[in-house]
Amino acid sequence: MFAQALRHTPRHRVKRRAKELSSIERWNERIKMKSHVKYLCLAMALCLALGFASVANASLPDVGDHWAKAGIEKWVDSGLAKGYPDGTFKPDNNITRAEFVALMNRAFDVPKDGAAISFADVKAADWYYADVCAAANGGYVKGYEDNTFRPNNAITRAEAAAIVARLLELPAGDLGALDKFSDAASIADWAKGSVAAMVEANLLSGYPDGTFGPAKLITRAESVVTLDRAADYAGIEIEIPVIVDVSVEGVSLNLTSLSLKVGDSSQLKATVKPENASVKTVSWESSNDKVATVDSNGKVIAVATGSATITVTTKDGAKTASCSVAVTQYSSSGGGGGSTPAQYTIKASDVSAKAGAVAGLIAIKVDFPSGVSNVKITKVDGLNIDPAAELTNGQYKSVPGTYKTSGNVITFSFDANGVTKSVTITTGTAGPEPEATIKASDVAAKAGAVAGLVAIKVDFPTGVTNVKITNVDGLNIDPPAELTSGQYKSVPGTYKASGNAVAFSFETNGVTKNITINTGSGGEPQPDGTIAAADVSTKAGAVAGLVAVKVVFPTGVTNVKITKVDGLNIDPAAELIDGQYKSVPGTYKASGNAITFSFVTNGVTKSVTITAGGGEPQPEATITAADVFTKAGAVSGLVAVKVVFPAGVTNVKIAKVDSLDISPAAELTNGQYKSVAGSFKPGENQITFSFEANGVVKTVTLAV
Repeated sequence: MFAQALRHTPRHRVKRRAKELSSIERWNERIKMKSHVKYLCLAMALCLALGFASVANASLPDVGDHWAKAGIEKWVDSGLAKGYPDGTFKPDNNITRAEFVALMNRAFDVPKDGAAISFADVKAADWYYADVCAAANGGYVKGYEDNTFRPNNAITRAEAAAIVARLLELPAGDLGALDKFSDAASIADWAKGSVAAMVEANLLSGYPDGTFGPAKLITRAESVVTLDRAADYAGIEIEIPVIVDVSVEGVSLNLTSLSLKVGDSSQLKATVKPENASVKTVSWESSNDKVATVDSNGKVIAVATGSATITVTTKDGAKTASCSVAVTQYSSSGGGGGSTPAQYTIKASDVSAKAGAVAGLIAIKVDFPSGVSNVKITKVDGLNIDPAAELTNGQYKSVPGTYKTSGNVITFSFDANGVTKSVTITTGTAGPEPEATIKASDVAAKAGAVAGLVAIKVDFPTGVTNVKITNVDGLNIDPPAELTSGQYKSVPGTYKASGNAVAFSFETNGVTKNITINTGSGGEPQPDGTIAAADVSTKAGAVAGLVAVKVVFPTGVTNVKITKVDGLNIDPAAELIDGQYKSVPGTYKASGNAITFSFVTNGVTKSVTITAGGGEPQPEATITAADVFTKAGAVSGLVAVKVVFPAGVTNVKIAKVDSLDISPAAELTNGQYKSVAGSFKPGENQITFSFEANGVVKTVTLAV
């Protein structure tokens, strides 16, 4: 288990307290430890998960008055969480299952050297692979019945509770701790013990409306606060480091001179010194764009004959380095006019493969063809080789992979004519894989789960990988949305049965290509749905001036809201949960309330007004002496009272015993004794109860 793993990890310093502990305290002491979490620059994967640029808390305008402000600023300052490039933190954004696990592993400094895992949708090349492996091997995350982990799904509060409870090895909590939540019945059985444990440990709480929201998606803010409490519970000290700015002392280029032919390109690389400089941002400039251009990444393209100087300048200190570029035409093949350069490449006949020296390695050799240099292995059978493995002409190089006599699919990068190219070779065949593309028949579209989203699916054709959505109906998707073969992905847009124009980028044969597909009739439009009177129920609200409304959502209907009751605007509109009552301003009428709803069907927001006659008024119910039982309390000065709730009666509380007010009123659990102040008098106690019947709070005094 996780706690045991930490005890055997040298980088954690464990302090044990020498004092007498109760059995429960001793159990807790097993997992409480002191460990300084070092200031880490999170890996790019986690930066993508929780934002990009690290920002000081003074630059977080959207957390100024947020309830989680203190926790967010603490984690940002410690380097465990990141903000976005625009200086915000977006505390109320959701977080995926992979992002949550990665964040938790870093906070708890979980080792990532465990055994491999076999989730169908978690690959070794994925940025979160090591974190999911560590969590699965630690026993605090589990997959689904179909052997998937669903790393890119947003995580719910119930799932987060279960994962943290397992991490801390909390025993299942007392389910009575959930009674205070009005939606306790909606907490899945598999999560109840974990949620109860988290609530009892004060690691999670409910919402002001009395719900826990197990199916709600946990936010970035809730994740940070919950994990901060968990770290504190486990005795982990999150250290706020003192960050010292390191100034740039200089910059150099990999080339100081460059000779190119018109149309060729070359990549310049800048090295900022010292290595630990705080700001390594650089800018690029060409002295003559008509001869040679340079982009923001240092790629030089020869435009016309002549000379130019490419200069790189550091943002910090304005340090510079230069490369002189001479551009000439390709030589004529005789008689004027330039000639196209030879197209050098790697062929299957140039490549050899054999089993590596140890299991898990494959050895690859390339006999460099004429005109080809700087050959590197970038991918083996779909596994990214990062950093790319540089080859020496005619010599074997071992890289991760398994040798296949039937042929390994290997992607190489190489330089030819001053241009970096890529090719994918299947060893043992005559040449590179044929290029593939995406066709309209591979693409399906349907309305997204909420208005403003369209869901798009691509069944990847053979030879096509790394498919991303870059544009929908002229709207850029930035960053592009990465697809999993055969799975829908929701992106901004509106589903059109006549067809959405969707632009994709994809890789085939080691080359990135783009294509725009009109989904046409290949989509999956959902039939329009609506709300009927039969779907709506009403009853009197819990207090005067409220009416409770329930809608059982019909198929194809989502995002149902109440916008008006009997001519009274409900502003903001009251959002409903499928099959659950919601109280809004109004007076229940058995003859029917005129209620206006807005809802979404097939990606379109619609409105309907229903006269909700024949609601669900509950029969009048009350408590009688026969429902009440009393006995002497456990100690002097207490009387124990039990009520077996009659049908239609809820929320029973003891308000007074004889002439003594019970403040606050003592809430009862159906059929369970509750001890309150008073003296037991068989048949002579005068007890006043408050309770709810038909949505109305009532009181009754009984001699029991």
